Amino acid sequence: MHVVFNLLRRIVTACLLLGLTLIVLLSSKNALAQPAQASGIVVDNLHVALTFIGDEVQVHELYAFAETAVSTTTPAAIETSILAVAIPNGAKNPSVQQNGAASGMTMTATYRLPYKDALTLTHDIPYDVKTVTFSLPYNGVAFAADGWHQFASRVNQASGTITRLYQRGSLAAGESLTLGLHGTTAPSANGGSAVPMNTWLVAVAGLCMIVTLVYIGLGQRKTAVSQNVGLLHSSSVNQSGF
Repeated sequence: MHVVFNLLRRIVTACLLLGLTLIVLLSSKNALAQPAQASGIVVDNLHVALTFIGDEVQVHELYAFAETAVSTTTPAAIETSILAVAIPNGAKNPSVQQNGAASGMTMTATYRLPYKDALTLTHDIPYDVKTVTFSLPYNGVAFAADGWHQFASRVNQASGTITRLYQRGSLAAGESLTLGLHGTTAPSANGGSAVPMNTWLVAVAGLCMIVTLVYIGLGQRKTAVSQNVGLLHSSSVNQSGF
């Protein structure tokens, strides 16, 4: 009986040790998978751009981190320096991509939201942000720009589109970024058959060239006919003189 009791005690002790070991391992794994702490991470600039596609708007967010945002001196530091980003509820097709460089790191987040006449885009900011810039195409959609400074608009020479550019000051970690939009998008913003301005200019120039060539051709033909009539008339006069 004593032998059986000792055996059971050893089994229980081994199970307890195994359980504690598993708990420690799982805790370490979860700690490595957690995003980096917001303390010490600074975003130099957060740029938000919108693209309207049908009844949705695609949001592009580019986070440009400071040079010291992520310290990756050891493999453990790399594992514990996973950056995180917040997106609004109901966002579809989210995608996040990180790009590292000697001068710092950038992170791009894209997602889609439904849009019909109005939208309030809002989500938390996980890190301190020095400046926020926002670009919006001229497409019939208005932006509630309270607290934002508007810069000169930019023209895309390739597509002929005009984009409004806004900027605001810093946001602290834990604050919310809010963009209020309202208005009906123009047909060109919905992926319709609208033609860019430069395409229209090329088409008009080509049409003018065709009309000019036709006009010159008709003028030359009229002159040639007139000359032929004159020659025939002179010939008939000469024949009557014999």
